[in-house]
Amino acid sequence: MSQVVDVGAECCIIELCAKSDRVDAFMKIAAPFGILEAARSGRMAMSRAAKLSLYESHDTPADEKEADSGPAPDLSHLPPS
Repeated sequence: MSQVVDVGAECCIIELCAKSDRVDAFMKIAAPFGILEAARSGRMAMSRAAKLSLYESHDTPADEKEADSGPAPDLSHLPPS
């Protein structure tokens, strides 16, 4: 996926989310126009399960966890991964 984020008189910002080989190909195509700055990140993975706290104790009984955090969120409307 790519999109133009901003356009100015002398430059533009383009966001590109793709595999590494496609990003490399885009950089080669864009090089003659001049690349002032480029930032690349690596792969990301996000869990589909909701985790309410990084500091949640693993020895807390399940009924106490549910009482503290309320009902579990409905994840059925999220897009598939």
